[in-house]
Amino acid sequence: MSNRKFSLVTKIMAIFNLGEEGKLHSFFEQIEKSAKLDIKKLEQNIKKAELDYEITMQSLNDNIEDAKQALDNAYVDIKIEELETNISQKRYMETYLRNIKDKEQRVESLEQEKKDTIEAFEKSVGEFRKSISTIESRLDKILAEESAE
Repeated sequence: MSNRKFSLVTKIMAIFNLGEEGKLHSFFEQIEKSAKLDIKKLEQNIKKAELDYEITMQSLNDNIEDAKQALDNAYVDIKIEELETNISQKRYMETYLRNIKDKEQRVESLEQEKKDTIEAFEKSVGEFRKSISTIESRLDKILAEESAE
């Protein structure tokens, strides 16, 4: 009876190609599927990063444009009623210059945020692409080894 079970197992293994070679082939197929899935995930991460970047940059560019307009307006926004006397002019001068300085700092801050966003995006996408390249290289080596066997 034990020989019958063994011969049945042998037949099933032959049918499903589950001998040593079949097991190795199945193993390498699983590695390939897993690697391709990982690459797809990384490609999706790149697409998401690109979309997020586009949205963020549009918003930043709009905010920078608004901030620059506010700065331009700050130069001409002079309250004539504050200039009646020398003392009131000196007091108002501080307010006027502080307003311009605040607007300049806002523009600088937004431009720095834009620069930081660009750098972060490039770094992130670069890391995703490097990971894809590493996986592809690893997969090429594994599949080359598998086909050599």
